[in-house]
Amino acid sequence: MTDYTQATPPTGGAVIHAPCYDFSTNSKSEAFIVRYRVLFLAAVASISTSLYAQKPAWQSAPGHTTLALWPHGAPGAQANPGPEIDTTTAKDNLIAGKPLMRLGNVSSPTLTLYTPAGNNTGAAIVVFPGGGYRILAIDLEGTEVCEWLNSAGITCVLLKYRVPDSGPYPKSSAALQDARRALGIVRSHATEWHIDPQRIGVLGFSAGAHLAAALSTHFEQRLYDSVDAADQVSCRPDFAVIVYPGYLAIAEQNFAPNADIQVSDKTPPSFIVQAEDDPVHVENATVYFQALKNAKVPAELHIFAEGGHGYGLRRTALPVTAWPKVVESWLGTIQVLPASASSTQEQLPADVAAALDRLTPYQKSQLERVYNDWAFLAKYRDADKELPAPAPGETRVVFMGDSITEGWGRKGTATSPDRGEFFPGKPYLNRGISGQTTPQMLVRFRQDVIELKPKVVVLLAGTNDVAENTGKMTLGEIGNNIASMSELARANGIRVVLCSVLPASDFWWHKGLEPAPKIKALNAWISEYAAKNGFVYVDYYSHMANNEGGLKAELSPDGVHPNKAGYEVMGPLAEAGIAEALKKPAR
Repeated sequence: MTDYTQATPPTGGAVIHAPCYDFSTNSKSEAFIVRYRVLFLAAVASISTSLYAQKPAWQSAPGHTTLALWPHGAPGAQANPGPEIDTTTAKDNLIAGKPLMRLGNVSSPTLTLYTPAGNNTGAAIVVFPGGGYRILAIDLEGTEVCEWLNSAGITCVLLKYRVPDSGPYPKSSAALQDARRALGIVRSHATEWHIDPQRIGVLGFSAGAHLAAALSTHFEQRLYDSVDAADQVSCRPDFAVIVYPGYLAIAEQNFAPNADIQVSDKTPPSFIVQAEDDPVHVENATVYFQALKNAKVPAELHIFAEGGHGYGLRRTALPVTAWPKVVESWLGTIQVLPASASSTQEQLPADVAAALDRLTPYQKSQLERVYNDWAFLAKYRDADKELPAPAPGETRVVFMGDSITEGWGRKGTATSPDRGEFFPGKPYLNRGISGQTTPQMLVRFRQDVIELKPKVVVLLAGTNDVAENTGKMTLGEIGNNIASMSELARANGIRVVLCSVLPASDFWWHKGLEPAPKIKALNAWISEYAAKNGFVYVDYYSHMANNEGGLKAELSPDGVHPNKAGYEVMGPLAEAGIAEALKKPAR
């Protein structure tokens, strides 16, 4: 569990932990915990003489509804328990450069309602702060979480549960009683609070994450006598978010699953996130995930290399601190949030959603690839890294382009004609990518051309710009991208061969654009630019165009891409252009 009493923060602002938090159950660990608590309580008892005066107990900000969890007192409550206190001292560590409140001695648990100010999706999450069942990190893992959830259109209900010594269950059932009661109250107020009673989840951190897992597996029988109507409705969460959990795997039993957390097929779908270097042990996450998987419960596990423990939502340079956005996506996946799921996105229009549904799995994968790697740097990344430097005397040439370049040399299949060979025996590299436009090529030009150290680059680009593959572009914008690539090449000692765009009278994937005159105008600009700057211009167009400005039928199966005969026209022209470029100085 989070050791919020340590004074020195580790790298990245995460929390350092005392060695007692291996979450095992042997006698040595128990003795250490007892001694630790004695010292802790003694420090609290002697607070009047401490150099660090305790602050008043936490109260929610104005404007939020707060309800007492137990109107007649919590089960087993002690008489005169003393006031709640903020146990934070001046020596305590900061998280992401900011302090946090460590709320202790909570004997009167409450629920505080945080309602979205704008879009309300109807989903709700009950938040369990962490703190080793000793204190509550009430802002770091409480109020700050509610602010994020509200921004995503989710109602947040912050549970201030009893501490200290309120868990883990079954050592104490107090915190689990509070959690079960909380879920019942939230569900019973669903109509009043504008909540969907079938989209109420839990989110917990550290000890609170264990509490979320405990509630996810102990919801069928209550641990207290019924109080009111709220105890007559289900307290099963509809989903659970488990953030850097503890107590789910027993360290001193070789990380065996906690026998008191029995996952079944009724356990709700769960999202789990933890850092591999978490001193509370990443096995808490992996063991729980495996138990969910064995029970066929939908689950998503994210393990990050670094992050430690106790970072809450506070962003640092470490990727693990971006986990809230991943949770939003997951909530869309399990249909708790709209499918377009995020606080910054609107529901997709019906016609767009229908179009996405019609896509094949391959088309969907391509769409996802464009979203995640717009320039498709991954296409040749490994091949580029493995490519040795040019051998002495080697005349390396890189062909940069779109599908017309990529398809050069592609062998025939049952559905595609043979494209001939790609300059057999020559040290020529094909770096074409189907569908690409000049801005995408410009992004990857350094990786796929400059760093390969060729003597010549052959650039054939513009078809997909005219086809508006990445949106409408003016001829000037297309030209600027071609010029940028050409000038980058020259600055790096690479000779440039600029090729005319192949003729096309229409595009089968984007009909009606009337590309022929645009291609003719673009080629006129490329020819003029090459002449002014001393680059070689290769004119494929005049050798391959028909009278209408389209590609000759005998040279193409689809009016855009060359067949073997088309590449046989292009090959000698490209070779002549390369030979001419090699006669020019490198700069």
